[in-house]
Amino acid sequence: MKRKNGRPIEHDKPVRIIETGAVYKNYIEAADAIGGNRSCVYLCLRGDRARHMGFTFKYEEENDG
Repeated sequence: MKRKNGRPIEHDKPVRIIETGAVYKNYIEAADAIGGNRSCVYLCLRGDRARHMGFTFKYEEENDG
């Protein structure tokens, strides 16, 4: 899904916590799972921050079969 300006909506992208291997529906669920701050997790995913609460986050690649 994309915004009007053509940029993707990150709320719908699966997120993996590297250290645990857990995959969450989006960055909001990942932040809630670790008791962290949603904005800080998003900044990690954007590359503006390396880690949050000792965890590293990345968007899960979508494989099309």
